[in-house]
Amino acid sequence: MKYGMVINKSHCVGCHSCTIACLQRNGNSPGNYFSKVHITEKGTFPNVELDYSPVLCNQCSLPRCVEACDTGASQQLDNGIMIIDRDLCNGCQMCIMACPYSARVYIDDPIERFPGQGFAAFEEATYPQQPVGTSGKCDFCLALLEAGNEPACVHTCVGKARVFGDQEDPNSEISKILASENTFVLDEQAGTEPNVYYYTR
Repeated sequence: MKYGMVINKSHCVGCHSCTIACLQRNGNSPGNYFSKVHITEKGTFPNVELDYSPVLCNQCSLPRCVEACDTGASQQLDNGIMIIDRDLCNGCQMCIMACPYSARVYIDDPIERFPGQGFAAFEEATYPQQPVGTSGKCDFCLALLEAGNEPACVHTCVGKARVFGDQEDPNSEISKILASENTFVLDEQAGTEPNVYYYTR
């Protein structure tokens, strides 16, 4: 089994539901994004349009973060998912600097979503999920996968732009897309062999 994700950029509407679902699922305070959408303009005025690029941890087959981690906190599971053992992470941020995709963040002291209002009940309940002084990142919602569910960003995508599954299963939807579409990965020259793919149609 080797998990991966394919994102159809043509179906992304830039609604940021994936970003919000990820924040809620992981209990991240503002600014600590494991999943986000980059928005750029393309074309020449007056023929311009917005380009939406959802980004997250690329779950690389040749991860630079593992090479950079000197405590063994950054680990690659047999299913290809990259995780961080928070008990081993010393917050040195070497993995953050090593990642070509800026997919990792340093978990600092949480901040109020509504400054001056104190922490809301949801914040008090979820912020402890992210230990201060460690690195954090997307892990394809590993706990949800183990419970038989799909990642939160896939479940919440209103445009159905994301497909997640086992790349080694020829009958999986992701395998069929990879076999039939002209997919690409981000920063292929980095040589990390990402398992998050993109295509447009």
